[in-house]
Amino acid sequence: MDPVDSILLDALRSAANNDGELRIYQTGKLHGFLPARTAAHTAAAAKALRDGLIEVTRSEYRGKMSTEWIRVTPKGIDFVVQHDSPARALDELRDVLRISADNLPVWVAQMRLELDALGKRFLGEVDQIGRRLDMLAIRVDAALERLDKQRQGPAIPWAQPALDYLAGRGGVTGQPRCPLPELFAALRDRQFELRISDFHAGLRRMQAAGTLQLLPCETGHGPAQPEYALPDGAAVLYYAQAEPANNLANGARNNTLSML
Repeated sequence: MDPVDSILLDALRSAANNDGELRIYQTGKLHGFLPARTAAHTAAAAKALRDGLIEVTRSEYRGKMSTEWIRVTPKGIDFVVQHDSPARALDELRDVLRISADNLPVWVAQMRLELDALGKRFLGEVDQIGRRLDMLAIRVDAALERLDKQRQGPAIPWAQPALDYLAGRGGVTGQPRCPLPELFAALRDRQFELRISDFHAGLRRMQAAGTLQLLPCETGHGPAQPEYALPDGAAVLYYAQAEPANNLANGARNNTLSML
């Protein structure tokens, strides 16, 4: 990853749990979105503002010096979600396992020449490690195949991307429920040409199938963007939350890592 993107990803991860404002740069002991004003951090701040990952909420002036305050936007949260995808983590783990398995024969040959005195016992242990790596690689491939089948299976083409976004957003923000306008925007950013009516129909189907929960707006003054809300009797549904049973990627990832 580009160094600027790496700095930006770490800063967005840290700031995603903060519901309020942050200084754009840390000052003394006062926490900031970025820890310093180095060239790399300045470039990261400029990119975050240019790409709409953060927004300036206000500026404070002391003489000729100004301090800008920012907050993370839904695009910023989505940036973290897309870079922290469970499927991407499994892909990386599979690649590491394959590289390790490919290098084992060379390593074994070298050890035979250098440590022949250890004999068959040592070589048996090395062969056992190789078999464990092969088994882990098979399990990772199977988990990735299940993920691919789930993406292709649903009749609603954006159902799995929506569940992926809800799971990733919950991991980043610590908040399992997501406002419907934000979910709609995330799907549009993923090139799904959606109308709000189709979005509503798909959400109801996913709720009926038990893959997603729709939760009511509990504020007294109603939802901020009522065109995205769904009427449900006396309630107004305005949030979506993935059912716990749909965290397949995280479960597969944890089961695989537990065998190491």
